[in-house]
Amino acid sequence: VGGIVYKRREVMPLREAEMFLNNGIRPEHTSQITREIDWFRRQYHPLPKMFIAYDREAYFGLPDENFRLTLDKNIRYREDHLSLRYGDSGELLDPDGGYLLEIKVNGAMPLFMVRILTELKIYPVSFSKYGMIYSKINHREEETYFANECLRA
Repeated sequence: VGGIVYKRREVMPLREAEMFLNNGIRPEHTSQITREIDWFRRQYHPLPKMFIAYDREAYFGLPDENFRLTLDKNIRYREDHLSLRYGDSGELLDPDGGYLLEIKVNGAMPLFMVRILTELKIYPVSFSKYGMIYSKINHREEETYFANECLRA
C-alpha cells in the first residue's frame, strides 16, 4: 500500500501451520494476525505454487535501529515439494552468485549512506524475488515452446 509492504508473521509448529493454511484448521493459539491470515485464506483461496529460500545477512544501525540493511544470496526456488519438510534446496535464481541488497529505513536515508550509494552508483529499483523467478520460468517456457515450434517446421 503506497509503496509499503505489510507482512504478517505468526510462529507455530510446521504441522499446525500446514493444517491451518491447507485445511483451515485454526491453530491452538490465535491472534489478530492468525485471524487476518484466516480471512485472507477464506477470501482468496490461495494455493501453494512455489517455495523460495535464500541465505540472509541482516544488519541494523546502532544509533538508529530503524535503519536496516539485508544482503540476500543464493536465492533459490522450486515448484514441487513445497513443504518445509523437504529442506531448503532449489534452483538458483542467479547461478552467477549475485547478491540482493535491501535497505530499509523509516523516513529519510541517512546522509552517510546516500554518499556511499552515490559513490558506488547504486540506485533504488523495485525488485520481487517471486516476480523475477516467475519471469525466469516463463521465459524458459517460451524458449521451449519456440524451440519445439521450430523443430516442427
